Amino acid sequence: MNSNVEFEGKTAEDAVELACKELGVSKKQLKYDVLSYGSTGIFGLVGVKKARIRVYPSAANAEAKKGRKSGAAKGKGRKPKKAAEPKPAQVEEEPATPEACEPAAENAPEPVEATIAEEVPETQAPQEDQTALEEAQEMEADLADDADENEPNEAAEDDPNLEQCMELAIEASVTMARTIAEEAAGKASQNEDGDIVVTLECEKPAVLIGRRGQTLDAIQYLVEKIVNRARSKKIRVRVDAGDYLLKREESLIKQAKRLGAKVRKSGKPASFSPMSAHDRRIVHLALKNEKGIRTQSKGNGYLRKLVVFPQRGQAKKQS
Repeated sequence: MNSNVEFEGKTAEDAVELACKELGVSKKQLKYDVLSYGSTGIFGLVGVKKARIRVYPSAANAEAKKGRKSGAAKGKGRKPKKAAEPKPAQVEEEPATPEACEPAAENAPEPVEATIAEEVPETQAPQEDQTALEEAQEMEADLADDADENEPNEAAEDDPNLEQCMELAIEASVTMARTIAEEAAGKASQNEDGDIVVTLECEKPAVLIGRRGQTLDAIQYLVEKIVNRARSKKIRVRVDAGDYLLKREESLIKQAKRLGAKVRKSGKPASFSPMSAHDRRIVHLALKNEKGIRTQSKGNGYLRKLVVFPQRGQAKKQS
């Protein structure tokens, strides 16, 4: 190696490992300086920087490089022996069963778009042998599950630390918002459910909202984690900008009603793309008293799909 070489990685350690691999030397043999330790930025999107190191030439590096070249030269001219191909064993073929002929289901990931609905294959339709009472119980349990995931343990009306939590929520929200909107400001209030609602203000709220509210959701998720980090009882935090939360709720209710009518008419289940627990709860409540359909969340984690099913027996009547 005749000159210094620079290597990059997510961390300085990654850059060192890459250099060792490329040069064929151990960490002890490698001589280098760390030029930058890198930065993960905000949400892994803003201000991300890779770590960078500068590797200096050394006798060990040159020797390793020389060894690799000599090893490659020795290998030239040798023709590998062709291994004898084993004769395939004769196996009696059995007739394939219908199950073996079915294609495997695809598990392609879907975009996180809570307002786009899609049809679900009929194989996911509920079994016909359960009663309407069981349907109602399942729906109530699913609604409670989404509520438990996203709601505070108790109302925060009498919380002595409420004002402190509000100040922390404002500080965290504004700090993150100013990384993409320098003039952002915020204020906090408490809604009728006992939630802390932080309202962010700036010249262009769309910058803070992001595509389908994903930026605002990310800020809200982190702020809620920060506020509840040292609390024994969870308090729910909502982050809003440009009245987006109200507009999204109204839009989800319209989508839910429209999709519910479609499922009731066709007798085939359909689903929303993965949504947060708060958005799923809005859809659950919007369709709770609708006749001929029921809702159920599918999947695990923060984002889950919500499926709208026809009531048991409804699909059979349509066919």
